[in-house]
Amino acid sequence: MCVHITDTWKKRLPLSAVTRFSLQDFPGRSACILWLSGCQMRCSYCHNPELALGRGGRISVDGVLSFLERRKGQLDGVVLSGGECLLSSSVLELARAVKAMGYLLKVDTNGGYPDRLDTLLKEGLVDYVAMDFKARPGDYERVTGWGDFAKWEACYGLLQESGIDWELRTTVHSDIVDEQAVDEMMDFLESRSFGKTLYLQLFRQGKTLGNVADMRRRFELARLCLDRSYEVRFRNFTQAEVNALACGRPLEVNVTG
Repeated sequence: MCVHITDTWKKRLPLSAVTRFSLQDFPGRSACILWLSGCQMRCSYCHNPELALGRGGRISVDGVLSFLERRKGQLDGVVLSGGECLLSSSVLELARAVKAMGYLLKVDTNGGYPDRLDTLLKEGLVDYVAMDFKARPGDYERVTGWGDFAKWEACYGLLQESGIDWELRTTVHSDIVDEQAVDEMMDFLESRSFGKTLYLQLFRQGKTLGNVADMRRRFELARLCLDRSYEVRFRNFTQAEVNALACGRPLEVNVTG
């Protein structure tokens, strides 16, 4: 595969940081993470406020590409994250360069850029996508500050037809996205023939874009209807919380807090 790389896209690419090694961010693969600055959303609970606001600084694209050249055979894949990694059109050139080196590519996206996702899929540049499902369709603008849910639906349709591995992720906070909202979101996915995995991620207190306070009450998994036609998994909940669910089937949990 021959890729013509010019300096123009490198100057435009808002590459802010690199996590050199991870076993948790690309399912079943060792990977590094490339963090891109900027996002069209303004989620109050965002834990990467500097990246979201485009204040993440810049690092050398050439330096990162040299790092990837040196890590061939040691890393399986590369994760593009942010911020919103598809915000810049230059991400397409970055993806082409990464794939030309023989890496698998995972994209973390909020689902706001179907045209760029479509290009990645059509060119065979992406191997795994993790897409956020932030809120009920009618709540998107309230929760994210961005109301173009039709673009998210377009990304969803592209992934449904893509044939690649992908997942959806929802951050839950009992004061922002509560149990009733999550149930309705899961109903929505059933109505759209979702057949992958939905990860429910419990909000964790820390520095956030909107200085969000901790939940006034713990989000209660037991209030959800989890008898779904697709798989639901959990992040940041305790194993005890998951074990307490009476769903009639085994459930898995990633306990990180």
